[in-house]
Amino acid sequence: MTDASSEATVGALNKDGPGVLTTAMSLAPDLAEHGLQAASGITRALHAELFRAANGAVDLLQSVEQVPFKITREVLQHAERFSSSVVGGVEGLGMSVVRALRSSTDAARETVSRTTAALVE
Repeated sequence: MTDASSEATVGALNKDGPGVLTTAMSLAPDLAEHGLQAASGITRALHAELFRAANGAVDLLQSVEQVPFKITREVLQHAERFSSSVVGGVEGLGMSVVRALRSSTDAARETVSRTTAALVE
């Protein structure tokens, strides 16, 4: 019976630049932040266009009958302010989550870097 063995060579770790793991850990919060900003921008644009069209429709109908549409305009303005606050609140909450994610990944990346440096030494 023969003893089968294999040999492998392990090269030195590259300490000159960031590794794949640390780069990937930095990329996640950046992508989340940019995605959230894009989604918020699109939502704000849709929100503005929706209320612009609604106000245009109210203007057209208001010329036919004044009183009920004055009330409708007030309700629409309140709804617009409320929904705008909601959009801003959701964006703020999302950005808080992204900041927490970035902080966590930064700490994890630092831990990985220190561990890698300790293993290399």
